Order: sequence, then C-alpha cells, then structure tokens
Amino acid sequence: MSMKNNQILLPPQVLHLIERLEAAGEESWIVGGCVRDSLMGKIPHDWDMTTSASTGRMKEIFSDKRLLLNGEQHGTVGVIEDGAVYEITTYRIESGCSDHRHPDAIRFTREIREDLSRRDFTINAMAYHPEKGLLDCFGGEEDIKNKIIRCVGDPKLRFEEDALRILRAVRFSAVLGFSIQQESIQAACDKAKLLCEISAERICEELCKALCGRWVSQTFALKEVWGQIFPELDVLDDEIQRLPEDAFLRLIWLYHSQGKRAKDVLLRLKAPKAKSKREEALWEILKNTPKTVVDFRRCLNAFGEKTTEDFLSLLFVSHHLDEKARQQLLDTFARAKEGCCSLSDLQVDGRQLLEEGCPKGKKVGEILNQLLEECMQEVLQNHTEKLIERAKQLF
Repeated sequence: MSMKNNQILLPPQVLHLIERLEAAGEESWIVGGCVRDSLMGKIPHDWDMTTSASTGRMKEIFSDKRLLLNGEQHGTVGVIEDGAVYEITTYRIESGCSDHRHPDAIRFTREIREDLSRRDFTINAMAYHPEKGLLDCFGGEEDIKNKIIRCVGDPKLRFEEDALRILRAVRFSAVLGFSIQQESIQAACDKAKLLCEISAERICEELCKALCGRWVSQTFALKEVWGQIFPELDVLDDEIQRLPEDAFLRLIWLYHSQGKRAKDVLLRLKAPKAKSKREEALWEILKNTPKTVVDFRRCLNAFGEKTTEDFLSLLFVSHHLDEKARQQLLDTFARAKEGCCSLSDLQVDGRQLLEEGCPKGKKVGEILNQLLEECMQEVLQNHTEKLIERAKQLF
C-alpha cells in the first residue's frame, strides 16, 4: 500500500462536497476512473466519490441540495451541484455473485481499503484526497507507468464475480494500449464462457468501446474471449486498425472480409434495426462494387452518402489499393456527388408533371425514375424545360 502526495486538481464542486462531508465528521475520497485518468494526464468525464457516510447520513448532510436517490439501495446518492450530478457511494464490500454479474449481498463499511479491494483492476482501485494525497493499495500507479492491466487480487475470482470484467479488460487494453498481465489473460480465457451469462446490451456496450480502440488488434490474441463474441470467425484481421474508429464499420469489416454476413451477430447483440439495414446495404454494394460515376450515383440514390462512404472505407482496406487507385475512386465519387443523384435533385416533381398532362397514378413515379436515370447517365440535362420535354415523350 502506498500513500503519495500526487497533486490532482479537483473541480471546485467536488472539493466543496468533500469538505461538506468531512466537516460533518465523515471521510470522502474521489475514486476509480477519475483518479486513473488524472494520473494519465487526461480530463475525467465523471468525478465519482466514495465516503464513510451512509446514505441516510448523506441525505442529512446535503438536505439543502437536490438529490437523486435511485441508487440508494446500492449506497449511492447523486448530489446536484451547479446543474451537474455528482455520485457519492458509501464504502462497501460485496460478496457472492451467482449470476456472474451482480453481487448477491452488499455490506457497507467505514474502511476505504476494504472498498478498494472489491474493484476490478489496479488502475481503477486508487483513491485520492485533496490533503492526504493518493491511496494506492494495489500498485495501480506503477501499473499505469508500465502500461499494464492487472486484476485486483485473484483474477479468476474477479472474473467469476462479474464476467463483464473480461470484456472491460479487453476494452481498456484496446483503448489505452496497455498490455493485460499474463495471469489475468489466462483467467480471462479460462472464464470466457461466462460471457454467455451477460446481457446482450451490456456486451454490445463494451464491445463497441473496444472495437473503436486504437490498439484493438493487440487484443485479438485472446481467442477464447473473442470467440465467444464472434464464433463464426476463424481469425480476426488486424487490418481493422486502418478503418475509421466506427465500431459498427469495424464489426462489419471482420465479417465481410471473410465473405460472411454480420446479420446473425447483430441479432445476438440486439443491435438497432437501423444497424442491420446498414449492414445489408453494405453487403449489396460490396456484391456490385461501383466503379463509374453512374455506378456511384445509383449507389448514392439507393443507399445514401454515409453508407457509400462506409463502403469506400471497407474497399480501401480490403483491396489494399495504392494511392493512385484510391485517389481515382475518390475523384469518381466526388464527381458523382456533383450531379443528379436522387429524385430530390431533379428540377421537376410529380405536381409539375401532372400539370403538364401526365396520367395520375404510378405512371408519375415511373417517369420521374426514368428522368433520374437519364440525368445520372448525363444523357439528359437536369433543367426543368428539358425534363418536362422529355417527360411528355414518356406520357
């Protein structure tokens, strides 16, 4: 255990809350990810606090504040300060975890070290006090310096308590570029099958963060873990790092690069229907790869600009195009966008055709689509007079 005077600049709101608790005879620290991020020189997104005070005591101390109590049974009180919510949780000890996700029992304690001992990784098991400095019982600061992900205590026990921690280890490695300590790797692989006990939504949340990681390919060595998520894939291609940091696009790449559809994994992960439709669109484009300006205009009309851009990202990685070929495709795509690519681009609409004598019904749509096709092919100018003249020939 070490207590160090590392200086972390706390927001005034956090300092104020700590001071209020300690003026009332309680103890309070910031804890977890905000300590880790601060030691790494990053700005924390959230400032989580922990305290010796019970929830009842916190409600007394902050009786003049607006409080959120939806986490009270777990020892958490949300205090609203200057419009932001700051969560403060009573020191606690957890025991049992029959569902491999949630503790069977929670016992509150007044000892900060007992609270830190229940946490997942050493880099997340540090606390900081503005006067007492850094409380590091498990070597988290040293692991940050050495870029190591290490479980607190017995890795197998940590993963049995909460199997989602297996994916969290992968995510931290992928995002931070840290190596997972060998004993923790072995435990993660040994316990990987427990991931089937975790809800699809939670798996998807961690997976998306991991896939967006700059160093995600270095985690592909954990085959037993990734095999639980992507059982259809024989290998995971580290070319994924060349794609934009878009979790969905990277997932699609892993499957499409092996000539496989990703629709089953999206169903398993309970991904939004829009993601499944996007995957289907990309699969269709990949089957009929656009090469010409007209091809790209048809693609833009059918699938939209974002999906077409996604296709290009996948194509550049899968085909290992040189700079010249890549630029030619980008130039073709740019030229396609300059022309008429959808019915909304046409300088004529159905109302105008009806005024010119076009028969009502589906004929209007058929003529508009024919005009669009001829404009996309640049055999017809996209000018109202020219379009109406051509439309009359099709009545």
